[in-house]
Amino acid sequence: MRNSPSVCRSLTDTVMRLAAKVFPFGRQEWAAAMHAELQGIENDCEALRWAIGCLRTGLRERCRLGLLDLRVARWTVALWAIYQVEGNLCDAFLVLSYKLGQLGITQFLSRCTGSKDYHPLVSLFDATAVWEPSLCLVGGALYLLGVVAVLRRSHYAFALFLSALLGEVSLWLYELTKPLFVAIYSSADLVHDTLLYTVTALLVLALWQDSRISRRSMS
Repeated sequence: MRNSPSVCRSLTDTVMRLAAKVFPFGRQEWAAAMHAELQGIENDCEALRWAIGCLRTGLRERCRLGLLDLRVARWTVALWAIYQVEGNLCDAFLVLSYKLGQLGITQFLSRCTGSKDYHPLVSLFDATAVWEPSLCLVGGALYLLGVVAVLRRSHYAFALFLSALLGEVSLWLYELTKPLFVAIYSSADLVHDTLLYTVTALLVLALWQDSRISRRSMS
């Protein structure tokens, strides 16, 4: 008849299971290696000390979690980026459809601006160069790639978000130099754009911090 495990060994197993749950997703192989090493420790007290050390290490790693290690954070960033994709694509196709003479599409997409009619924007469309909506398309594509990178916990997300943000802010500042643009859009629209870019900039900063944490933990 096999001897039942000692109280110390049972406590060791409990602590080790807790440590395995505490370790971040990217450190599960490390946790498995620690558990395998535990099996070779015959002394119960030594095994318990080892398990407590593993738990302490797991807690330390958990405290160093980056933004992309948290599911709710990943989906929050991804949904915000999708919102940005929708805005960039809508703005781009609104202008391009007008310039290509697809006025039915232009009328449909004018709802993106909160208006039921695109005609008040015709003078602005005429003064807009083709490269401007093309830059919006590039920004939308970069944000879409950023969504994939965020959901895959790739730290390329920072570079993608930063490139998209720099492109759209540069275009927005350029458009602010046009008296026609400022005259058509209300101050509320400009405040909305400012808040939009500010929130995105904060997310880019958070992704930058996340990439630094990840590089530090891997070194």
